[in-house]
Amino acid sequence: MSVTKWNSATGLLLSGAAALAMSSQAAMAAQTTLVCNNDTRPDFEGMTVALDEARGTVTFNHPAHTIGRIPHTFPARSDGPFAATFDSKTITVDIPTYTSGDGIINYSHYTIDRVTADLLQFDSSNAPFDQAAERDKVMYHFTCHVARALF
Repeated sequence: MSVTKWNSATGLLLSGAAALAMSSQAAMAAQTTLVCNNDTRPDFEGMTVALDEARGTVTFNHPAHTIGRIPHTFPARSDGPFAATFDSKTITVDIPTYTSGDGIINYSHYTIDRVTADLLQFDSSNAPFDQAAERDKVMYHFTCHVARALF
C-alpha cells in the first residue's frame, strides 16, 4: 500500500472516529426531565427532576403544595443543581447535610434506576440513612417517567 493510500485511509478512519465521538458527546449532553409522583405520600404533588449528565448534576423542582390538618402551604421551589454520579444503571445524589433550626443534622440520599425510572429518597436525622435509628429515618418511593411534549 502506498503512503498516499495509507494516509487517505488513516484520515478517513480518524474523521469517522471524530464524528462518532462528537455524536456521542451530543447525545450525552442532552438534558432529560423526569416527572415523578410520590407513591409513599400520594397526597404530595408530583415533582420534576432535571438530569444533566454532561454536567453531572440533578435539580429537583417541587410545585407549591399544602399539607396537614392545619393547612401549611409550601411555595414552589427548585433544589440544586446537586452533583450526581451517573453510571449505566443508576443515578445517585447525596445532598449536603444541613442543620435544621433545632440543631439536628439531616441527610438526604437519592437513587434513580435508569431502567425502571424509580426514584428512592432516603432521609435521615443524626446519621446517614444506613446508620440512623429507625425512628430517625424515612424512605420515599417515586414512580417517574420521562417528560415528553403532548402536542
